[in-house]
Amino acid sequence: MILALEILNWKTFGHSEILRYIKKSVEQDRLSHAYLFTGPDRVGKTTVAIDLACLINAEHKTTKSGNVVVDLKNDRQAIRIRKGFHSDVKIINNETPCSVDGTETKSRVNISIEHIQDIKKEASLKPFEGEAKVFIIEGAQNMTLEASNALLKILEEPYDRVFFILTTSSTAHLPETIISRCQVLSLRSVKKSEISEKLSNIYGLDHSESDNLSSLSRGRPGWAVSAVKDATMVDSLSQLVNRISDIMSGSLEERFVYARKLSNQFRTNRDEVYAELDGWIDWFREIAISKNGLKQHLFFRQKESNYLEITEKLSQRQIVKAINLLFEIRGNLKNNAIPRLALEVLMVELPFIDKN
Repeated sequence: MILALEILNWKTFGHSEILRYIKKSVEQDRLSHAYLFTGPDRVGKTTVAIDLACLINAEHKTTKSGNVVVDLKNDRQAIRIRKGFHSDVKIINNETPCSVDGTETKSRVNISIEHIQDIKKEASLKPFEGEAKVFIIEGAQNMTLEASNALLKILEEPYDRVFFILTTSSTAHLPETIISRCQVLSLRSVKKSEISEKLSNIYGLDHSESDNLSSLSRGRPGWAVSAVKDATMVDSLSQLVNRISDIMSGSLEERFVYARKLSNQFRTNRDEVYAELDGWIDWFREIAISKNGLKQHLFFRQKESNYLEITEKLSQRQIVKAINLLFEIRGNLKNNAIPRLALEVLMVELPFIDKN
């Protein structure tokens, strides 16, 4: 047990309760061999996971006063982990290559049993350069049933000095057997003011820039940080809003063309389609906010004038029905509904807006 632990330079921000819990677990030598981080996309789950991997492998320096200090920025192990060079820390997702019959391949859709078999081989080996091996499985809800069963066997008989960190936006599509063998930590949306302050302090943004990005982030620090580094993200979001507005006022034929494009995209990158549907949900939320005169709560305040025009053409009942329908279709796709059929039903049942 560590009497006093000081952890310097967390990358994570906005999740102080989670960090305090992890710190206490280290102090009491009670780290779990498996964690499950849940929360919205880009809320910071992978950042916390990498911070934890650094904490596990970084040097714990004891001061003259007897306190233990861990520097997650300047420690050699932590630097290599953050750069993706560390041989004992792996991030696995549906884009990760895996070995199939001796040939390296990518799924792009699911985390397959081959991914888990590769993990098992590596987990059976002793750590090469760090204190422990850490496997971060991003988007664990994308595991196939065979992959989940294979991972379950590993979690039931954990290896010494091996940690698993799973991340997911929803536990609804994870087997209960997996969930029950993990320490579940839920990450919630972060206050807009906290994100804005961090963007200003860390990246030197002026108040208007940080305020705008923190608003667009919808409480997701990961999105805000990515948007600082990639200006096209805000442009992409604007294009999505314009695309939805066009579809809402378009013909049924135009809607079917759009549904067909999404269903084709679903075969190669499901996450992009889910993100598109989330954009639709946010769009209707923005319309509802505008309709109720709560413009201070808008995410995309630059579109306020567009929203006001649309609010006159949609009733409150239509907005609520559309949001519920979008959640239903999203869930159906997760449950292996036929993509094109599900998306065409969505296009038919969403309300139409008169262009004039």
